Amino acid sequence: MSPVVDTIIRSSILLAVGLAALWLLRKQPAALRHWVLAAALAIAATQPVMKQIIPALPMPSVAWAPAAITPEPVVETSVAFQLAGQGSVATVVAAPDWSRVAFMAWAAGAAISLSTLLFGALWLTWLGSRAAPAGDRWQAAAQQVRTRLGIPRAVRVLVTNHPALLVTWGAISPVILLPRDAQSWSNDRIRLVLAHEMAHLIRGDWMIQLFAEMARAINWFNPLFWLACARLRRESEYACDDIVLDLGIGGTSYASHLIDLARAFSVHGRTWLPAPSIARPSTLERRVRAMLNPQVNRRPVSMMRRASLAIALLAFALPIAAASQAISTPQGTVTDPMGRPLADATLRLTAINSDQVFETRSDANGLFQFAAVPAGEYMISVRSPGFSGARHRMQLAGGAVTISLKAQVGTLQETVSVVGGGKTGPRYVEELKMTHTPPTCSETAAGQLTPPMKVKDVRPRYKQEWLSEKLEANILLEARIGSDGSVRGVNVISPVNAQLEDEAIEAVSQWRFTPTYLNCEPVEVQMFVTVKFKPEE
Repeated sequence: MSPVVDTIIRSSILLAVGLAALWLLRKQPAALRHWVLAAALAIAATQPVMKQIIPALPMPSVAWAPAAITPEPVVETSVAFQLAGQGSVATVVAAPDWSRVAFMAWAAGAAISLSTLLFGALWLTWLGSRAAPAGDRWQAAAQQVRTRLGIPRAVRVLVTNHPALLVTWGAISPVILLPRDAQSWSNDRIRLVLAHEMAHLIRGDWMIQLFAEMARAINWFNPLFWLACARLRRESEYACDDIVLDLGIGGTSYASHLIDLARAFSVHGRTWLPAPSIARPSTLERRVRAMLNPQVNRRPVSMMRRASLAIALLAFALPIAAASQAISTPQGTVTDPMGRPLADATLRLTAINSDQVFETRSDANGLFQFAAVPAGEYMISVRSPGFSGARHRMQLAGGAVTISLKAQVGTLQETVSVVGGGKTGPRYVEELKMTHTPPTCSETAAGQLTPPMKVKDVRPRYKQEWLSEKLEANILLEARIGSDGSVRGVNVISPVNAQLEDEAIEAVSQWRFTPTYLNCEPVEVQMFVTVKFKPEE
């Protein structure tokens, strides 16, 4: 399971719990239901952040000691990587093309959704900048309602040129935008409209709804975010209706005015806005039934009760955030090129996007197992005397992962410097007079590598005629040391100068080594040689 899918599942679980809580709290005040759903949306939307903050299990990082310096020759590992087992989800290849397509589809949908949200906000701002202050009746009624609701700051009431716009807008400098015929409304309608819109202000519905719409835009593919946003908007209208009725406005009169407004606005079509609206037809029928039902609980919700429910939701979300961090237990075998178990090899998992490092060692049978490792992308490496260096990328997504690693005899690396200036003579040749004795091993020997030793060294020359041209180059050669110690197949990797290359190839081709033994059997070894030609020091 990828981290993205994991996040989607966690967010969906939390939203499902929040929506289920609405049904359980259906007899509680609308303000309480709105608060619970807003908290569930906030926690669901911030799951990626919570996952980074909350550790799944205590995972101590392993600090690597500096690698010991081994004598020449340097051997680098080539590791064959294979996964097995039903629980295996790791890969060592790049993400398939469909993941890129999915990301582009998500990005396109999020961009469209956020652009729509931004356009709505800019449109409201533009309408507000062109609107005119409402008349004296509106201003006097607004002052009375502000006093009744205990709103200390001034609230601008503006009339726009739009025929069906009635919303509350803004957090720092709040404004109520009215349709163009609002000046002709009755005093009763003015009073209840202002009471409803100012109820949105004291509840902070605009900021809550805006955050919810942004979360929905980012998670546009998840139907639960759409459902939660719609229910959040509905519950905010219920809560504001409760506040209006608590001011003494009769339910029958209130419902009559709402129906008249909805009927008048519906002629002009539906307008989607990122702001609360009093006369939304989709919720009107349920609201009218609620405001005419004397059994509905309309009591205010205390801050203590809100905090308790938020803490309860958070307490439910934290274990989900921790448990959802999939834990893997990578295990498997590491063998030498002959398929024999490689004992006491060091295996390391290094997290790609963090500084976490996990380390373990193979036992006498080449078996290894890491402790609990969080899901993510890692580099796995094997280190053993004579087998060191190579790393492979893999992704862990939870569960048991079986890995088969086969370490290969690596490459020799040697550098030769050739400096001109003297008289050109025969190539310098050095031969070591030593008796070569093959090692002795048991039939079950594993991981025993005897590196080659150079017994014949032939130095390239810098010819006199090259001095005038000041030829200088670094020639990189690739060759094979055969099972008998002779050098074969010398090739130039990076062509620079044909004359220098020929000299380097002719000299290196005459080198000889003792055979390389793996478990007492001679094997071939790849070799890289860098020959540096300089005209003078």
